[in-house]
Amino acid sequence: MYKKLIPLFLVACIIYSGCSNKNSSPDWKNGFVVLNDGAKYIETLEYIDKEDIGPSIGKVTFYSDNEFDADINGKTVSSNTFTKGTKIYEIKDVSKKEALAVQVDDTFVKIQYDGIYGE
Repeated sequence: MYKKLIPLFLVACIIYSGCSNKNSSPDWKNGFVVLNDGAKYIETLEYIDKEDIGPSIGKVTFYSDNEFDADINGKTVSSNTFTKGTKIYEIKDVSKKEALAVQVDDTFVKIQYDGIYGE
């Protein structure tokens, strides 16, 4: 009985170790947007009412969901979640250093300021 469990245990260990990515950057643990000044905003599950949306400040110009192919250098507005062309807005009465919003179809999703990308 135990002889049959040992190979199963070894296979489970190999699969588990292959699924963990120890080389992954902490910046990639959440969905994010990085502005061209390097400011990083992480995706939240909070929606913003349309009447609370301020002026547009730009749009995503570079999208990649592969950390090792991405060239996020502060010269583009980049995201690992929102596709190229996604519009970014200020939120009325909220500092840009606190949060912004991205438009996804007809809804606005809050993205929370999380410091400078890579720091």
